[in-house]
Amino acid sequence: MFTTTRFRSSSSECPTSVHVYHTWNNKGPQTDTYPNRGIEGDYSSIADCNHPGYENRIRRGEIIMGDVNKEWRSREVTDTNFTSGSGYSDDWKFNCVGDYTASLEAILQRSTQWETSLYGSMKDNVIVSAFAKIRDDTVMSGEILSDIGQSLSMLRRPFGGSVKLLKKCFSSAQRRYRKTTRSVTQANADAWLEYQYGWRPLFLDMRTGLRLYSESENRLKKARKVARASLHDSFGNTMSCNDATLTVPFLGTCKASGSVSQNAKFSAHGGVIYQIASRDQATALSEDLRLGADSLASTAWEVIPFSFVADWFIRVGPWLDAVNLPPSVSVIGNWVTCLYDLSYAHSGTFKWHNPYKNVDEIYQFGPSSHKQRGFTRYTNVSLPSYPPMEYRPLGVHHATSGLALLTAPILGLLDKLKH
Repeated sequence: MFTTTRFRSSSSECPTSVHVYHTWNNKGPQTDTYPNRGIEGDYSSIADCNHPGYENRIRRGEIIMGDVNKEWRSREVTDTNFTSGSGYSDDWKFNCVGDYTASLEAILQRSTQWETSLYGSMKDNVIVSAFAKIRDDTVMSGEILSDIGQSLSMLRRPFGGSVKLLKKCFSSAQRRYRKTTRSVTQANADAWLEYQYGWRPLFLDMRTGLRLYSESENRLKKARKVARASLHDSFGNTMSCNDATLTVPFLGTCKASGSVSQNAKFSAHGGVIYQIASRDQATALSEDLRLGADSLASTAWEVIPFSFVADWFIRVGPWLDAVNLPPSVSVIGNWVTCLYDLSYAHSGTFKWHNPYKNVDEIYQFGPSSHKQRGFTRYTNVSLPSYPPMEYRPLGVHHATSGLALLTAPILGLLDKLKH
């Protein structure tokens, strides 16, 4: 639940209008002002939570998080400027100056529905990714495996490769011992070399690795750690209208044609603060090597054929990792920050039928631009109760490949049933 306790804002925005300057051949000038719904200038706001004694509490090691929403927007417009009249020698002329583009913007209204939908989807995906990374951010996959690599990775199978190697060594020794005394001596020498330069370094590496792992485990007990994840997206498009009917100040009904180009950048950044409770070495190894009961669901999903393809559409694998954390992991708090950067540029023309000249006159709208930036930070976000959909639709090629991979086994099975 998003909650804030205070709000501040500043604004230099002001309403815009249209000024019409009349001149007649037989009388003095006149000025009329027509306000419209346009706004020009900057606006910014921030809503957050007040935390009394923030600095002292931070120094004491307290973790303080709160929801925040910050927004900034700006609109710039170039005045439309044109002159017309009735066409008679004794009639008037008028010069129109002002924000006629506000009328065009009213037609080319942008929709924010997709923004809200994308925000919610990115928030769910990034918090699931951050929680899932807790498993990949443990001691084994970080500091230790980078040092001893293949030696400790054997534990993941546990010693399956070693058993095969021992069987081969035993069979080889039996064959050699059946021969002469010299062959027996050679076999013993071969066994010694194999032990000295093969097995002995392997077990020393593993023993060293376990010692380093134990030391790192002790150092990280009660130490706060952070698992992070990020997502990014951007797009641009153009909407247009042609001969749309609109009402503009002073002139009345006109036909407008124009376009609005949109560019948007979105990103979401999530993090989970956690710590690992005290645990014995056997438990630590079991959890970090994913041998415990908490990893059964993830392992079962991974062994399903083409489960990785399903994750392209629905993120089942990461969600299973996120909701089945090891028992020793204690989550202290989490956050998701969603950021956006939007820009819009409007331009176009309008056609006005001059009843005094009985002709259509075409004028250019003064261009306008909108810019918006902001972010919303959510704290202590709950994990979704079901695997989230991929936040961004797959491309046609990617989606087609995924569907082909998923349907191929089914079609193969149906083909076998026919025979």
